[in-house]
Amino acid sequence: MNKIRLKNKLNESVVRRGLFFIAMVFFGFIFNYLLHYFASGALNLHEFGIFYESIVIVNLATVPAIVFGMYFTRYVANIKDKEKASAEIINYISIIKRKGIKVLLVLILVIISISIFIKIKALLLYLIIVPVIYGSYLKEALISAFEAANKMVFTGVFIMSMLFLRFLFGVSFLIIGGTVWFGMLGIMVSYYLTFFIFYRYLAADGFSGAPNFKIELWNMKSFILSFSVVSLIMYLDIVLAYFVLDAAELSMYASSSVLPKGLLLFTLPLTKVIYPMIASNNLPHTKNYWSIVLKMLGIMLFVSISGTAVLIFFSELF
Repeated sequence: MNKIRLKNKLNESVVRRGLFFIAMVFFGFIFNYLLHYFASGALNLHEFGIFYESIVIVNLATVPAIVFGMYFTRYVANIKDKEKASAEIINYISIIKRKGIKVLLVLILVIISISIFIKIKALLLYLIIVPVIYGSYLKEALISAFEAANKMVFTGVFIMSMLFLRFLFGVSFLIIGGTVWFGMLGIMVSYYLTFFIFYRYLAADGFSGAPNFKIELWNMKSFILSFSVVSLIMYLDIVLAYFVLDAAELSMYASSSVLPKGLLLFTLPLTKVIYPMIASNNLPHTKNYWSIVLKMLGIMLFVSISGTAVLIFFSELF
């Protein structure tokens, strides 16, 4: 009875869910920072700058997957039948897998075809970045599936596990290979491994019913464009630095921006706690709507102020 009561409190309270989610994601972001820290030691200045730029490319290319997930979460939030919701969740992941592998093969063929006529520097790195992006799409699809199922605790566990394996394989491959493309290969392995481990858990529930959700890019175009612009602005300084700074300066600038950008990214997962709750068409008409929004904004403000204070008072350590 006490376990059921605790579970209900976590489901109903934005603050409790937000803080619980922060606790798990916090450890994940530590592993994210450690990946960059060890990469800066394993690679020379020029290579580390390229390594960081490669991760930025993957993050920006994954923006549409985040938008797809938000549309999907809103769609499932309004389904009352649990079996039908389960069918939609499995179907959504299958859509990302099928369409993603087609795009992956096309992009690889395009890159190889271009390389035949034009010499492409770091061809191998480009060929690895493409499947890394696909792995990132699979990862985001699974996060969206857990969010749609309102399994926020499991979402936090998944994110923490994914970032831990990303750190473990990324650093291990960097130590073994000592090159940028080897490090990106390690990140790719971590994405696929995490996906297949957690997907087995999700698919084990089984499902029935005919799914209806479809990814309609034309209807999502405005949201994808606006979200992409915001994401590009967040990384615009790194993109411009690539063209303005030399290799050594780019590496130092990238290293110095890891923590500030990490602080910004740390607040984004908090929206995953509130989004499934406000995505339902019924919630905006209740008196609790603005209360939920204000509580989540309060948590984000607390995290932002605390993180900024740490960066200011302990700047010499970073």
